Amino acid sequence: MAKESQKRNVKVYMFVFDTTASAYYRIIQPFKFFKSRVKNGFEFHLTATLHPQYFADGDIFIFQRFADRGFFDLLMFLRNQGKKVIFDMDYYPEPPPYHPSFGFFSSLRPFLQLVLSGADYILAPTQKLALELKSYNEKISVIPNYLYPGFWKNGKREEKKRDLGLSQEAVVLGWIGHPANYHSLKQVKSVLEELSSKFENLYFAFFGEDPQFIALPPERKIIREFKAYPSYLEYLDFIDVGIAPLEECLFNQCKSPSLALEYGMKKIPVVASPITPYEDLKGEGAPIFLAKEREEWVKALSKLIEDEAYRKERGEALYDFVNKNYLLERGAQKFLQVFEEVLGRSAGE
Repeated sequence: MAKESQKRNVKVYMFVFDTTASAYYRIIQPFKFFKSRVKNGFEFHLTATLHPQYFADGDIFIFQRFADRGFFDLLMFLRNQGKKVIFDMDYYPEPPPYHPSFGFFSSLRPFLQLVLSGADYILAPTQKLALELKSYNEKISVIPNYLYPGFWKNGKREEKKRDLGLSQEAVVLGWIGHPANYHSLKQVKSVLEELSSKFENLYFAFFGEDPQFIALPPERKIIREFKAYPSYLEYLDFIDVGIAPLEECLFNQCKSPSLALEYGMKKIPVVASPITPYEDLKGEGAPIFLAKEREEWVKALSKLIEDEAYRKERGEALYDFVNKNYLLERGAQKFLQVFEEVLGRSAGE
């Protein structure tokens, strides 16, 4: 196949079956970037259909996240046909027992392990996750969740807040997360309650559901349900300060720091928990705040809430960091290098 693929474009089929953030970061956004800018002897296709013609036509196939017996059989079929399979895995497959999706992940785990072992290559968004998955497959590459600028448009924050009926003095503190992440949010429950008493102009935006276990004035809560990934980005336009609490466990240590990067693209300063994803990001030079103890959270957030100039300066600094280090154009070559290696070729061959 390597000799044949040099005579024509290598056909890369990228499969996506949902509209989660993971699908956009790991499949859809890279596809859009490659489709619009990168040729280099590759031809890219995005599909949600397991059509036999694609498997006959393609050279490299990229799948993501989930696996069952049928998918494992498909992987083996493709391998037997001399095709190349890349499996993108963006989470550690063993969440803590109290995680709401523990049973679901447990049912997938045997097939995930088979797929991870049987794929030609694994992609992971963090070094920590890659290290944990390396026991399944030595062929693994770290490609972070880069941001595709085409999805990001900065709205005017003051106009968005005015549309919500908020005064210009109002400060909006935001949290983004699925109810499955409430264990992490509960870490700052008392912090948010104290801040609500301390600052009468402080509002709280939650994306997903209303976390009713936090005692906050109802009139100062803003609740937005999750929709497809691109839709929720515009919600960030009215947030002034972002929080990213994360409980310490291996499942969370393997996560990507994407939430902090998303805040950064909207010029929102961030206070996060000091565990691997955010510690690593700060170690790279990201101007984010890390807080572990309750007093540290209160101090960092109070400063950002009280001082508008400081808040904007920190948001701008994070925006600059993300644009310098985490736009997709910086990661495109990493994908291409993996494709070349999967084909058994040297870069540029």
